[in-house]
Amino acid sequence: MKLPEKPNFNWIEILKQISQENIDLFAYLLTDTDSELDKAVKKAINNCDYWDSVKYYSLPENITPEQFWALINFRKSNISKKQIYIGDQNCKILETSEIQKKLSIIDRHFSKYNLTAEEANEYSVNSLMEEGIASSQLEGAAVTREIAKEMLRTNSLPKSIDEQMILNNYKAMEYIDTKCGDTLSPEKIKYIHKIITEKTLENEEKAGMFRKDTDNVRVVDSRDNTLLFDPPKAENVEYLIEQLCSYANKNDEDDFIHPAIKAIAIHFWLAYIHPFVDGNGRTARALFYWYILKSGYKSFKYLVISRILKEKPIQYARAYLYSEYDDNDLTYFVNFNLDIILDAIKRFDEYAENKKEENKKTADLIEQDIELNFRQRSIMKTFIKDRNIRNIEYFKNTLNVAYETTRKDLDFLVKKGFLTKNKRIKQFVYSLSNKLKEKLKDNNN
Repeated sequence: MKLPEKPNFNWIEILKQISQENIDLFAYLLTDTDSELDKAVKKAINNCDYWDSVKYYSLPENITPEQFWALINFRKSNISKKQIYIGDQNCKILETSEIQKKLSIIDRHFSKYNLTAEEANEYSVNSLMEEGIASSQLEGAAVTREIAKEMLRTNSLPKSIDEQMILNNYKAMEYIDTKCGDTLSPEKIKYIHKIITEKTLENEEKAGMFRKDTDNVRVVDSRDNTLLFDPPKAENVEYLIEQLCSYANKNDEDDFIHPAIKAIAIHFWLAYIHPFVDGNGRTARALFYWYILKSGYKSFKYLVISRILKEKPIQYARAYLYSEYDDNDLTYFVNFNLDIILDAIKRFDEYAENKKEENKKTADLIEQDIELNFRQRSIMKTFIKDRNIRNIEYFKNTLNVAYETTRKDLDFLVKKGFLTKNKRIKQFVYSLSNKLKEKLKDNNN
């Protein structure tokens, strides 16, 4: 990965130089708020463009890229911002109009969902699986989505370290969703990391343990080994993690910060501290989910953030670097992640709509005068789609319901003639009935 280019000048000095050499130009830069230049400045700020993009903007003839960058930073200095302190480190997040707009969309969107208990169960367990898979793939796990989901749904043992990574991530997401609680501590972070890295590290004793100086941890691009940054010294990790937990647990009533922004900031700081020898990215993304879910944004459990991050690894890395390069201005990282969230929302909407349409088609196709419940329709849709033989455990995990509830649903479908039931190696398995296969065949003809 090619590292972003940093500006080799001080923007404040550029403005001073302009004021000394050309007072008219200086006045124009600071006061003209209805020009093409001003529109370009607003665009750069709202897009969170860094110097390596800004310098290629089309500008008026009398304006250099350096002057343009100086003007952008001057305008940014006058925008309301949130300050975050982690130990002796501090960062800022600009409250730009674009960020406020994105937060408003997120808030409005999640207020509209009105899912049944069955829908919520199935959608949440599917998304937890998808997030566990994608977060592992983002870190290099070479397992297809289909194979990974089959493993998780059937409770099969992992056959490789990559499959173990996926199983671990799924377990970590389950822990965060149901057992982590409302407060964060260094011990909980270590425990989450231990779940995430179980049986995957070269030295298994490092699971759930903060790194030491002798570990010589550096952050590199796995594709070409480019050094991205050196994390804080290992001797400072314990203190910084304590400070991160203090920030995560802080009551923000007196200085409100939107939960999505705070969750993203926690994500950033865990990755910046890089407390472990491996698994820092997966742990950081897990903590993002922990904070946003415990803050009442329960619908985030339906979103698969890492799948979109996996599609944009360079942009993801650059969002980190821009924030680090620009004096810990987290606006770059926040803006990028808000875009990812909005994309994830759009994809979930499409998924939910498709699921409803598929269930309706399944009902129209097979129900006749028999009314199936949501779970039973979902079971039949799976059988019609892949025609595989399935056991009770598969649908128990897919639908996130009790074993006995799943068994009763499957046996009901057998009784109605949709499925057949057979015993195979000490367990009952189910498949489409010949009668329904013939009906489906006739329907396709």
